[in-house]
Amino acid sequence: MQQIALLPSGSQQWTSNVLASSRQRFAYCSSLAVYVYSFDDFELKQILSGHEKTIHALAWSPHEPNIIATCSSDTKISIWDLNTESEIYLCQLSDGTPQSLAWSPFEKSVLAFHDERGIVHLTNYDSRAEERAITVKTTGNATHIRWSPSTPGLMAVATEDGTVNIVNTTRPRNAP
Repeated sequence: MQQIALLPSGSQQWTSNVLASSRQRFAYCSSLAVYVYSFDDFELKQILSGHEKTIHALAWSPHEPNIIATCSSDTKISIWDLNTESEIYLCQLSDGTPQSLAWSPFEKSVLAFHDERGIVHLTNYDSRAEERAITVKTTGNATHIRWSPSTPGLMAVATEDGTVNIVNTTRPRNAP
């Protein structure tokens, strides 16, 4: 392995979801900004800022190579368009702090995120549909969420105590 570049601003170290990539670019978060680099020349292409507190996670859309999402201690989830270098969607939580993000592999504009209480939220930034919240009973704080790559609506939610919860996001709340 050979180091090919030294990046001027280091990645923040207290969460594990602050690095993401697409086919041509990669991005990482410092405390308050996202740095976007090209894989072609390893040059800094963009710096995105808009959060007022520490960024917890970054996720690159698997469907749109110019769309990324961030979440922060300021209780905001932001979706950014890299073509215009602008925030195109903002979701402000009234209760809870978003911890990590995951794009649906089947629905282009659906983003899932969880807060520290174990509640998984789904938002559709394209239709501005009302956010859906799914309460996941956990024995510890949620730490990661991952969509199934083969079954629409199926998601795994991991917690700090090692429990993994499988959640069907398409099933109505009161369904058996």
